[in-house]
Amino acid sequence: ADTRIEVSVRLDSTQLRLRVVDNGPGVPAELLNDLGHPFKRSEHSNGYGLGLSICRKTAERAGGEIRFMNAETGGFIAELVLPLQS
Repeated sequence: ADTRIEVSVRLDSTQLRLRVVDNGPGVPAELLNDLGHPFKRSEHSNGYGLGLSICRKTAERAGGEIRFMNAETGGFIAELVLPLQS
């Protein structure tokens, strides 16, 4: 199957929501809650486990959050939610 990545942006009066969805295998359930925490990485990773942690902290400093989940139809979802300043 072809690799597919979908990016969508939603904007309403209070927040911006950026969602990235792929059609890969997703993330094992036991690792899903650890995503975005420093130095948490899979055994197949060759990184240090800091990239998603830095993204999470940056979003939190802006008053937002990053959510990670598996799609019900397969694949992985990363969603950034940021509040809009008034």
